[in-house]
Amino acid sequence: MNWNEGYVTDIDYTYGHYKELNPRLAQFVMSYAGIAGSKLKTACELGFGQGISLNINAASTDIKWYGTDFNPSQVLNAKHLSSYYDVDTKFFDDDFISFMKRDDLPKFDFISLHGIWSWISDKNRDTIAEFIRTRLNVGGIVYLSYNTLPGWNQMIPIRNLMIDFMDAMTSPKDSSSTRVADTLESMDKLSKLDPRYFLSNPTGKKKLEELSDQNKSYVAHEYFNRDWKAMNFSDVSNILGNSKTEYVASANLLENISVLNLTPAQDKYLGTIESISLKETIRDYLLNQTFRKDYWVKGQVALSAEERIRTLDEFHLIAAQSLSNFEYKIKCNIGDANLTETIYKPIIDLMSDNKVRSINEIRSKLSHDGSLETQQILEALYILVGIDALSLAYEHEHAKRNVKNTKNLNNAFIERSVEATYVNYLVSPLTGSGIPVGRVEQIFLHLHMQKVEKESELARGAQKILEQRGQTLTLEGAAIPHGQELEAELLKQAKNFKNDLKPIYKSLMLI
Repeated sequence: MNWNEGYVTDIDYTYGHYKELNPRLAQFVMSYAGIAGSKLKTACELGFGQGISLNINAASTDIKWYGTDFNPSQVLNAKHLSSYYDVDTKFFDDDFISFMKRDDLPKFDFISLHGIWSWISDKNRDTIAEFIRTRLNVGGIVYLSYNTLPGWNQMIPIRNLMIDFMDAMTSPKDSSSTRVADTLESMDKLSKLDPRYFLSNPTGKKKLEELSDQNKSYVAHEYFNRDWKAMNFSDVSNILGNSKTEYVASANLLENISVLNLTPAQDKYLGTIESISLKETIRDYLLNQTFRKDYWVKGQVALSAEERIRTLDEFHLIAAQSLSNFEYKIKCNIGDANLTETIYKPIIDLMSDNKVRSINEIRSKLSHDGSLETQQILEALYILVGIDALSLAYEHEHAKRNVKNTKNLNNAFIERSVEATYVNYLVSPLTGSGIPVGRVEQIFLHLHMQKVEKESELARGAQKILEQRGQTLTLEGAAIPHGQELEAELLKQAKNFKNDLKPIYKSLMLI
């Protein structure tokens, strides 16, 4: 048997960062749900891919991180990134069974795995459940994300057919990227014959058409692993049944607010169901859910109403983006929802100075006149974190301890982004998390570190970097021609960088 066990290993996984892997966010979600948490000292990521999130989390906090990914190329990349900062992060290239048998691992306060659950065998899923049972501390948190039914139902037969095409019509000697491209071409030819299945399954057909424009690394790992399974929440709950963990809430904060996701009748119906396993499964059917992001905990202790407020009061927040043109509207499962300005505007006005404040301080400033109630403020702050307008933050003393590490890691990200699109995030020692920073903005930061400050010079400098590498920008899906059009677009982005983004980057200690 090959060491990769049918998993795609000859094409690198994407260089993504996932905020849900941040243990501090998990603690916040648990506290909001009224569940007591414990201190976080050790954490582990299973199947860390390129190690982007793991390195971001390790460089910016005092948590000791471990991780394994059995693709040695990805482990090497993760280790290389860790060499830029002075933290003893532990990386392994073990499969899950070998990793579980190690005798040099501590018990963990946080165990995370993003997506990998859907791409492994039943045996490996059972191994992970046993790893959680034996290696997760009491009070510890698990983050688990996976493809789920029923949202995947319409794509499963198409995915299975793609595997058949790959097996029958491509050569195992070719690279995965070539085999994926050839398979998609074969599927496109079939689609143009108007099979009745595609005619009766327009959603599946549309998803198939979208694959041609998606990152081939993502497509290979998402659809072409030999083991692949979308599962009901109840199936996952059954597998984790012996791990002594219980479901707490979604890591997608907005999904925990019923009014943003369900009709009153749907919410009332779910309220009549006592079984968490059945309730969450039915909820997925109500939403036609395709992907779940779940937090579980080993041992649930409910907080009283007063304890919940005291616990939440200890969290600190900071603006994670410019709030100058904040729109009081969000997109959610029920469509567009308007945010009540009498509640949200005072918060936005207060936090627009880009300073760190505890939730207790925010509540004290906004509720002294009695115009806003505690629960209104807490829910508004929770939603603002959910839409990335605000971010959880540490106090400045914590940030100072880690700023050298995050600066060095950010320099490595920026250096690679000058050459080509790499990681569209930089790490903040103040938030202990990744902050979205696109490639162009990273090029501007590269120039800023070379004392380039004027907007016109930033634009010309970025244009020169792109042109030297034969690259350009895309706008609404179309490439911008070199010359005046590219210069004008870069000048526009340089102004936004200097006026809106740079102050945020400074407040978050990115620069």
